[in-house]
Amino acid sequence: VLIYLVSNFTCMSPEERSAASACQVESNSRNDQKVPEAKSAHDFHEMLSKPLGGRVAHKEVSRALSDLNMREDENRPHALRRLRERIEKNLSGLMGPSVAHDIVDTFLPWDENKGYVARDIHFMESRLEAYHSRLSGLAGELDDLRRYHRDILNNLPMALCSVDAAGEIMLWNQAMSHMTAIPASEVLGSPLNRIPEPWNDILSNFARIDSQHLPKHGVEINGQLRYFNLHKANLEALVYGPNGNKVMLLEDHTENQMLEDQLFHSERLASIGQLAAGVAHEIGNPVTAIDCLAQELKALSEEGDTREVAGQVLEQTQRISRIVQMLMNYSHNGKNRS
Repeated sequence: VLIYLVSNFTCMSPEERSAASACQVESNSRNDQKVPEAKSAHDFHEMLSKPLGGRVAHKEVSRALSDLNMREDENRPHALRRLRERIEKNLSGLMGPSVAHDIVDTFLPWDENKGYVARDIHFMESRLEAYHSRLSGLAGELDDLRRYHRDILNNLPMALCSVDAAGEIMLWNQAMSHMTAIPASEVLGSPLNRIPEPWNDILSNFARIDSQHLPKHGVEINGQLRYFNLHKANLEALVYGPNGNKVMLLEDHTENQMLEDQLFHSERLASIGQLAAGVAHEIGNPVTAIDCLAQELKALSEEGDTREVAGQVLEQTQRISRIVQMLMNYSHNGKNRS
């Protein structure tokens, strides 16, 4: 009772507050909108080499990466935040919370020039998955609803991704992974402009423009011109950050565009065929009349020069008739293609 009363009616010293803060490094709310100055796990090793030495620093960073099941080349902002907190927790067990907090705070500082950074929603979801069987009542029903909505978006037959106000990818569904050949595990939490070409340009540029729709956007991929319809919606009220969150849909329009081009080509052929048929008909009638007159002139005339000229006229009319027939044949081919 005496300990409770003293603890309840006295204030903690700054040293005690620092130690308590260091013991709470796994809290979801603590530092959830900051990012370390370090840009990669390798930078953590370099920065911690000063107070701990290269060997110990490498060991502690590798240990933290292993604890969090992260790769050596990890560079996602929210993942680096978790890595920093895990290193602080591990160091607390070796040299005490207060000393560990001072070392991490000094040599792994937060980037004060960086604004809002997304919370690690994917980490929070994994925690919820682990506790799913323990949830009951309203909490269990809300978690079931969350899982249901997540599965709808993930299995949607249209490629979909969402980004937060800082431009980090929060959702990358299966259709998007299939279309881009980029697994969700490689891009979730990463800045949109860091994903592989040409998708970073397509999505980053579309995210920046004011237009909500971008139809028939042509992009050359692997030497082939492909067309995409892009759609975007702004999410103005999201619990995980300020305004500026977006969801984008990507629709492959290449096959439809090819069919439209073929249809347009067929329509042009049909139009040219109709024109050729009309021209052939208009030319054929007077040529037939000229041919008849030349035949009659050749048959009735007794002068050799006249008969020779009439024969030459017949040769030319026959030549014109062959050209007309070619036009007629072309017009029939054009109609068949339509």
